Amino acid sequence: QNKVEVSTTLSRELVDLSTAAHGIDDVVTANCNNNLALALKRQALVLREMEQSQENVGKTGSPESNSSPDSTRLLEEAVACYRAAAKAKSSKLGPDHPDTIVTLHNLAEALLAIPDETAATLVQKEILRLLGQEEEEEEEGVRGGKDAAKTGSARDRTLKDMLTQPTSL
Repeated sequence: QNKVEVSTTLSRELVDLSTAAHGIDDVVTANCNNNLALALKRQALVLREMEQSQENVGKTGSPESNSSPDSTRLLEEAVACYRAAAKAKSSKLGPDHPDTIVTLHNLAEALLAIPDETAATLVQKEILRLLGQEEEEEEEGVRGGKDAAKTGSARDRTLKDMLTQPTSL
């Protein structure tokens, strides 16, 4: 676990340095936030594994909970970092840019680890919409007389709303 903690500490320092040098909404800072979130998520999962192995050694039966307050706190911080990174990337690169999509995917994975399946599902649906998967399904509806075209500004609005929502636990 020590290497994971060192990685998290160094990632925090990089976010601070990048924010000071480039600003919070810069793509470089967004990448640093994404990397910090990856380190936080990894640290949380290592902590959970350690707790579960200690529970298995210390008592019989199944553990009551799959997460500790510490691992949940780390995951919530990771979610906040992913949201900040996705917001900056969406603003600077566009909501459907591959780097924005990857960060959104990472956000969904962190939400699943909390677990917050409802929020993760919303992010996953947004990713599909941004990739045009939803539009392909809606085009079938157009053949039936329904006009379901999405505008770019509607995509931006939905993404912006999603990135400003707090994690619901």
